[in-house]
Amino acid sequence: MNVHTIRSVFFLAHRLGVMVVVGMMAIAAATSATHAFAGDKPLKNPLVLRLSQTGFAGVTGTEYTLMPNGDYEIRTFVNDQFGDTVQTGQLQPETLFPISQEFTAADMKALPSRTIGYEGVNPSTVEITYEGNTAAAIMPPGYAFGEACPDKSNQALCRFLELAGTVQKSMAPQ
Repeated sequence: MNVHTIRSVFFLAHRLGVMVVVGMMAIAAATSATHAFAGDKPLKNPLVLRLSQTGFAGVTGTEYTLMPNGDYEIRTFVNDQFGDTVQTGQLQPETLFPISQEFTAADMKALPSRTIGYEGVNPSTVEITYEGNTAAAIMPPGYAFGEACPDKSNQALCRFLELAGTVQKSMAPQ
């Protein structure tokens, strides 16, 4: 196609109003990925992940709070006292939406409120609170995400640890 032919096609399309429709379709396609995030909040409520360890000082740990708009805060705690804020930031839609979809699919109400993955001294606790529901898993001391699920026969525990790991990784201190 030469330049003259292209100009003729655009002129004709413009005259027929097709150009307006094509332009609107292009704008809609370009903004469709951000439209859902711009006005909507993928999470209905704040999501809180608490990782704690029981020891001689009491309960110490880190709390990850993710707000519906993607803002997040990571802070430390000892017993009921919060310490320093480790990091704040905002998740991008491409990170926030998959988390929202995972928690919608997981149905927090269906998860057990307390799952025992370890019975012994100085346990680690992994706890998620979302939409008024709290689920917790008691794990061996020093449990770190990425380790194999300690009880592969307990699918609820493995799924719960997977969800918690996803949240933690999305807000990992940088």
